[in-house]
Amino acid sequence: MWVRLGAARGTAVDSGARVRGPVMHVSPVAHLPGKTTLIKALTGDDAVQPRDQLFATLDVTAHAGWLPSRMAVIYMDTIGFLSQLPYSLIESFSATLEDVAHSDLIVHVRDVTHPEAELQKACVLSSLRGLCLPAPLLDSVLEVHNKTDLVPG
Repeated sequence: MWVRLGAARGTAVDSGARVRGPVMHVSPVAHLPGKTTLIKALTGDDAVQPRDQLFATLDVTAHAGWLPSRMAVIYMDTIGFLSQLPYSLIESFSATLEDVAHSDLIVHVRDVTHPEAELQKACVLSSLRGLCLPAPLLDSVLEVHNKTDLVPG
């Protein structure tokens, strides 16, 4: 579903469902793929096509959704966080950081099956702290575990 963000970033006009007025901006962040899959699940948008590869998302995209309370949500699909970002991706990463900084909520998507899951978590949280985001935004980061069906036990 296509969305045009308002100049104040607190409003949106949606070409399909007529979203107008206040919206919540949610930025899923992750070290590895998983953000787009979450956005597809939350929006039900069949046009969203997750790919299991690094840097599948190089441009920030916005996807409209609704909370059960009927509040409109814009999910910002961004480039992943890495500990050693290739120079050619710095511009894309900068745009990601700007969108994360304007979020109402950050959702940290974690691959809990990855052997370096804790190191990846530390990398993402360190990157977020480096943005000098407001303390209430950093304190309210929501952690979502991906691939829990593959965890033994």
